Amino acid sequence: EVVLKATPIGTLMAQPEYAGAIWALADIDMSKLDARPERINISLPRFVLHKIDMFVERRHETRSGFLARVALDAIAGSV
Repeated sequence: EVVLKATPIGTLMAQPEYAGAIWALADIDMSKLDARPERINISLPRFVLHKIDMFVERRHETRSGFLARVALDAIAGSV
């Protein structure tokens, strides 16, 4: 688990490498960034599952990793 350490903005603004920087603050809902795996149950035709298995085996990938990657790629491409 990644633990982020907060630094006061005044401390950051005083650092020379940030001279002239424009500062902005954003409120982020960290629950939207939760990367913990969650088990789901889906149904796929056997031939589709077989094709996925053959594909991921050749690339040393997992079903879950593959499905997550192609889902995110599809979502990003639809914007």
